[in-house]
Amino acid sequence: MAYFPSGERIYCGSALDLLGVDPCSPAARPDFFSYLDSFLQDASSRPRQSIVKIKDKNEEQASTLNQALSFPIKVEGETLAVIALGVDIRKGLEVFEDEFEVRTAINTDSGLISLNDYYQQFGDTEDDLFDIENFNKLTDKAASFKAVNGSRHSEKDTELGTSVTLLPLSTFLSADEAQLFIFKDERENILRAANVLNVTYVAAISFVIFIISLIAFITTRTFGGITKAIEVLEGLTKGDHTQEMPVRKGILASEKDEVGQLSAALGTYKSHLVEMESIREEQAKRRHERDEVIIEKMTALADQLDGSARTLILNDIKKMNELADNADRNSSEEASVELMLVAFSRMSDEVNGLIDARTSEMETARDEARDASDQKTKFFANMSHELRTPLNAILGYGEMLYEDCEDLGYDDLLPDLKKITSSGTHLLSLINNILDLSKIEAGKMELFV
Repeated sequence: MAYFPSGERIYCGSALDLLGVDPCSPAARPDFFSYLDSFLQDASSRPRQSIVKIKDKNEEQASTLNQALSFPIKVEGETLAVIALGVDIRKGLEVFEDEFEVRTAINTDSGLISLNDYYQQFGDTEDDLFDIENFNKLTDKAASFKAVNGSRHSEKDTELGTSVTLLPLSTFLSADEAQLFIFKDERENILRAANVLNVTYVAAISFVIFIISLIAFITTRTFGGITKAIEVLEGLTKGDHTQEMPVRKGILASEKDEVGQLSAALGTYKSHLVEMESIREEQAKRRHERDEVIIEKMTALADQLDGSARTLILNDIKKMNELADNADRNSSEEASVELMLVAFSRMSDEVNGLIDARTSEMETARDEARDASDQKTKFFANMSHELRTPLNAILGYGEMLYEDCEDLGYDDLLPDLKKITSSGTHLLSLINNILDLSKIEAGKMELFV
């Protein structure tokens, strides 16, 4: 196009392979018509590049976008005319597509501009050019990306196997007026990336499995001894002295680490348990022997008694036998102590009862002796025989028990035994004194004063 500075168009020419509205037709309306004076004035001062949109006022032909160069023709500094040269943007898109093997489209407010329009003019859709298929779906996808992400965005669509790039077409137009869509076949790259991702997943999973296995191995080698130590400790606690810590082998085994020290401590603990068990068995054996001695002595005492006293002691002996037979290892000590308490309590009661009985008899005899002196001597003689025999048995048995308890270390029973022997000795002394007096009275003993 050529214009006089006044705005009169003096020439217009167009190419033969037009697509869309003819810029020289009366219906064509370039967008600079709305500001023609300022456009010509600006172009008269200097050359300028721009994007010119040409519409069909009758809306019968498609609008076009053109790369335009405007410059003045001057003679001696005076502008004679303004020339506006333009080329359809599709020519640039064609060069761009062939150079980079991509498909392009321009989204405008008047619709979509692409080489598909040019191909359809000749009955060819070129839907698989550069291995890019579903062109219409791609443009719809690009429009949705623009609505969500703005005018500058790039994304790979794995479903369509294509990368979609959005860029503003020119600095002279806003993105709403002209947005460039670029589509490139990325199926091979997507497949390669998927393979790499799969390999990465496999490698990552293998690495994780390896790490878990390594950690499990190290944990088993390091802390497996602790688990075994817990089992050994539980077995020792339950009385199973056959439990032992296994011998540790390998580069991670050391006697100075925690597991090694724990194994040594368990070995020492086991030795102490075995030693304590041996001591307990020895003590149980000694208690059993002592209990047998007590029962034997009590039986001997029962043989020397008559009546209810004999029955009581025999019942006590039966109870002692039951305690000795039914006592287990944990309660044997308590049963033995109870057995001794029963024995000594019964002995103390019998001795006291015997002392009381014999004292009562002595008082009766004393009263009778006052009435008949001849009966006194006979009484003392009979009393001597009746008292000395069981009393000597009691004293002898008490001294034996005293010595046994002193040897076995039962010091808490010694005072009671001491009382028994002291009382018996005192009673024996009284009997001897009485017998001495009876001999003196009977004239069988002489006193020298």
